[in-house]
Amino acid sequence: MGESNGFPRAGYAVYVDPGVNWVLGDNTLSVNVPVAVARNLQQTPGSTTGAFADYIIVAAFSHRF
Repeated sequence: MGESNGFPRAGYAVYVDPGVNWVLGDNTLSVNVPVAVARNLQQTPGSTTGAFADYIIVAAFSHRF
């Protein structure tokens, strides 16, 4: 996604995604913390440094009407 200016970075990351959900009446709060377990970032001609995140924090709130 986004522009590569002719220098794309090939690679992949695999994450384990533990999380919790709290449900209180019509409200739901969800928090997940995906943690990287495998990463592969290919070096390509002309590429600069880059990395994948070690972990990510994802929070969501929903209300049922």
